[in-house]
Amino acid sequence: MENRNFYSESCSAEAEQLLDRGLSFIQASRFDEAVKCLISAAEHPGASSYVKHKASAAIQLIGQITGFVNKDLMNP
Repeated sequence: MENRNFYSESCSAEAEQLLDRGLSFIQASRFDEAVKCLISAAEHPGASSYVKHKASAAIQLIGQITGFVNKDLMNP
């Protein structure tokens, strides 16, 4: 039983590390790498609902950032 708890804790820690790495990539404006890490964190077998929710919200934020177009700048 103890080994199973250790495995689940280490999987959860790995998912949290992927989440943290993805968030740091967002801060560095490296959105491609961020999305890859965030998807890996959300799909990780040991990911908690918190990690899944946070990763999903961060991916949506990236979509809003990269999808933003200022129409006034496009039409001089």
